[in-house]
Amino acid sequence: MYNRRFRHAFKQFLIIADDSKPEPSLRELSNPWSMDKDGKNRFDPSEFPYLLWK
Repeated sequence: MYNRRFRHAFKQFLIIADDSKPEPSLRELSNPWSMDKDGKNRFDPSEFPYLLWK
């Protein structure tokens, strides 16, 4: 969702091509702390020792 928003904003920026306005950034379009994560979770290695095997 963020990437779509960012691409649209950047395309609009390129069309206007005004040097006085800076290009859009991550913080303008979304909050990185509220984005969905990729499923990382904490776990207890003593409870699941097989997950630490190589």
